Amino acid sequence: KDMSNTAGILSTKGGSSLYATNIPNEDDIYVKHLREKGVIIIGKTNAPEMGLGSHTYNSMSGITRNPYDSSKSAGGSSGGAAVALA
Repeated sequence: KDMSNTAGILSTKGGSSLYATNIPNEDDIYVKHLREKGVIIIGKTNAPEMGLGSHTYNSMSGITRNPYDSSKSAGGSSGGAAVALA
């Protein structure tokens, strides 16, 4: 989810306009360890701004909708991850 610094990949801390152009030069430590083990980062999922909130919404990406019923929420801070799995 878009809460971690990933070198060379836009990292907005959950769609915060404060980080709208943030492309870090370094990975967060756990991302670094994942890459060292061979993990390939292919993208990030939506999250609430700064990871705070009970629904996955932010001003940059909007609302993450439930893929089975768009009138319902996709859930809390991992709603983007839930939708990606669905």
